[in-house]
Amino acid sequence: NCQSYNCQSYNCQSYNCQSYNCQSYNCQSYNCQSYNCQSYNCQSYNCQSYNCQSYNCQSYNCQSYNCQSYNCQSYNCQSYNCQSYNCQSYNCQSYNCQSYNCQSYNCQSYNCQSYNCQSYNCQSYNCQSYNCQSYNCQSYNCQSYNCQSYNCQSYNCQSYNCQSYNCQSYNCQSYNCQSYNCQSYNCQSYNCQSYNCQSYNCQSYNCI
Repeated sequence: NCQSYNCQSYNCQSYNCQSYNCQSYNCQSYNCQSYNCQSYNCQSYNCQSYNCQSYNCQSYNCQSYNCQSYNCQSYNCQSYNCQSYNCQSYNCQSYNCQSYNCQSYNCQSYNCQSYNCQSYNCQSYNCQSYNCQSYNCQSYNCQSYNCQSYNCQSYNCQSYNCQSYNCQSYNCQSYNCQSYNCQSYNCQSYNCQSYNCQSYNCQSYNCI
């Protein structure tokens, strides 16, 4: 029974503390594989070699947490501060990232249907299989972006560079293309009333 036990300098590697109150516990070298620490304050906790597979960390503050090999499949990170989190192999299919700061986040296969990325730096982002229906990318640099199956109906692309963009089924009615390079653009049904088409091949193009 360790409820009232002072373990600050206690070596508890094999200690069974399931119901242990560790609020003031110094656990730097503590092995807590199945330890339940919902309200555990670990601001200065060194968790580099920590196995947290079944760890419940809902309110865990891990600003400098090194989780390269962290298995977070069932991890509830709604209020998790991960500014410098390295999550290359992070499985976030059901991850709620609405308030997530991902400026330096590597999300190659990240599913973010309702992800708000207004200030997201995606220059080196591989979005080939990315579902961005409601993605706001005003300053998105997508030179090599494969958008063949991309639904851009509500996409704001004023300064979008789409030289090799395949937009056969693209709905551009409200698209501002004044500075758009569309030499190989297929726009048979494109409505360009205010479009500057001087060097454009517009045989079947409506360019009043």
